[in-house]
Amino acid sequence: MAPAFRLRLILHGDRVDVHSIIPVDAFVPPPVEASTIEEANGSPAGFSGSWVELWDAQGVAVYRQALPNLAVEEVFSDDPSRSIESRPRPPGPTPLVLLVPDIPDVKQAVLFSTEVAGLDRDGNAREIGRVDLRDGGAG
Repeated sequence: MAPAFRLRLILHGDRVDVHSIIPVDAFVPPPVEASTIEEANGSPAGFSGSWVELWDAQGVAVYRQALPNLAVEEVFSDDPSRSIESRPRPPGPTPLVLLVPDIPDVKQAVLFSTEVAGLDRDGNAREIGRVDLRDGGAG
């Protein structure tokens, strides 16, 4: 286990509210390889999906974690022959809990996503919010 942050966030379409930032000792998901971070650093053009990046004080991504698609939710079907199905997430606040490493030089967690709350215009992901990890709030 290693030092980490548990981020409890509320997504409101193109806005992210911080519910809490809790320091914890935990196993965190491994990062996406560094070359992929460098390709997207600060510019999600050409990328789709949902992910969080941890940025240092210079705005350089030092960690990147893939996230489930934030535009859909997985639900169990009433039909026993179909297990889980995806459907568009209904409008309204969406809770999101993330577990990210506490890397000493990291200042912010930056969230990117495609198609959040119908905002997808060109198929590319875009920044949907920043969380200041050292001051406990939105950046």
